[in-house]
Amino acid sequence: MPTLEWIGKEKVVNHHLEVPYRVLERKYSFDENGQTEADNGSENKIIHGDNLEALKSLLPQYEGKVKCIYIDPPYNTGNEGWVYNDNVNDPHIKAWLNKTVGKEGEDLSRHDKWLCMMYPRLKLLQKLLADDGAIFISIDDNEQSNLRLICDEIFGSNNFAAQNQDDPPPRQGIYLLPRNRLHDGLCGLVQPVQCRIDQRIGMEYQGNAARPTRNHRQDRRYL
Repeated sequence: MPTLEWIGKEKVVNHHLEVPYRVLERKYSFDENGQTEADNGSENKIIHGDNLEALKSLLPQYEGKVKCIYIDPPYNTGNEGWVYNDNVNDPHIKAWLNKTVGKEGEDLSRHDKWLCMMYPRLKLLQKLLADDGAIFISIDDNEQSNLRLICDEIFGSNNFAAQNQDDPPPRQGIYLLPRNRLHDGLCGLVQPVQCRIDQRIGMEYQGNAARPTRNHRQDRRYL
């Protein structure tokens, strides 16, 4: 299987093992009346913090148990004047790269930086994903090909299910873990939604979700 090499890769391949565990401490809850100090027993969590450490903090409770993951990572467009700095040169990222990658980090292209940032996060997401789970990732053309290669490496190329090429960017890629070639429970993020992936790797969505009912079919595509 082809693998992708970039400056700093050897420093981040196992970095997820070095990320410290942080204890999650409940601060407040939300109900129909808004914010409340009382614990309402909800299992939903909004975590404020570094997402690398936040993902690691979820492992003790959720490792191998998450059925559906959706992420929308930075597209790495190089645009520094957008809603957020999309050039992978935020001071926090630069400090992390200098600490993790070392002096090599001074010579990284923006694509090297993006790959160094993404790899340990995807490794932790893979650990959180259930054996019959699915991960959906939105990305555009700036890092689409790089993302596909590192996801093949982490999740296994045989687990790649579909890629949405029909709509303008951002595009979505779907990886299903081994027991899930025909999966009927992808949608745990909204109200009950019935999803299935048929033998053509097509998808059908039905139900009362956060958006209007939609039917959408995809064929297996490769970058």
